[in-house]
Amino acid sequence: MFDDKQTWLNGLMLALGICLIQWHSIQFWMDSTGVIGPLWSLAIEAAALWLWWQQRTFLACCASLVLIVGPLAYLAMPVYESAQLETQTQHRLNDQKQLVQSSITQLTSALESYQQTSESRVGWAARIDETQTKLQIEKNRFEDLIIETHQQNRNALPYLTISIETLSITILMLTQILAIHALRSASNSKLLIETVSTHLLQETAITEDSVSTLSKRLTERLKVETISQAEWSRRNGVSTKSVSLLLNHSKRKSEGKECISKNELKRIYERLNLISEEGSHYE
Repeated sequence: MFDDKQTWLNGLMLALGICLIQWHSIQFWMDSTGVIGPLWSLAIEAAALWLWWQQRTFLACCASLVLIVGPLAYLAMPVYESAQLETQTQHRLNDQKQLVQSSITQLTSALESYQQTSESRVGWAARIDETQTKLQIEKNRFEDLIIETHQQNRNALPYLTISIETLSITILMLTQILAIHALRSASNSKLLIETVSTHLLQETAITEDSVSTLSKRLTERLKVETISQAEWSRRNGVSTKSVSLLLNHSKRKSEGKECISKNELKRIYERLNLISEEGSHYE
């Protein structure tokens, strides 16, 4: 049965998938080809959907792949650039930490040397204070760099973002393909039902005409041969019931009773034709 509700839902999913994919695909193609980008994007998706409808699987897969690569590239490029920037920032922070650590090591060594010297000589207090101040500044810088590094590591999730976007685009494309198959199957089922119904109606009309014609021919044959229905049935190998059903077809049909079968109708038709041929031969 052609389910209108299911068809409406498939159409809705197809439309939503087209809109979301085109939103990103058009931007990609406009960046690549300029003002003609929307036409490129729409034409590729239309070709992909038409190929799926026609069941040209290989070409449809190629067109769908081309279609989703554009949106994926458009979505992934900013994330990729952000990841590259994060990597560069991480390298810079690591270099700065190494420099600060080296400075801290030097200042710590110098401070120890100054303190040892001040035990035997005077006049080193100012230099010791200056070195301690520089050392504290470098330690504070190192702590700030550590905090910034942790923040960079916590916010660096580019590959997870790309994976989610890729999965989403792929799901939308697969949903489109399933919707196309469902709509095509529903369309074919409706066409098949209509074709069978038309055929049955035509076949029924032909049978009614055949019954009416054969009933008249058989009645005339009984009059010509001046025999009963039972005798004609016995001579021609046809059941008496079938002959009775044929001669009373119109009445029985109007009363909703059993009517003659197609096989029996065909048998009587063949016998009448054979009798007609034999009669012509003898003449």
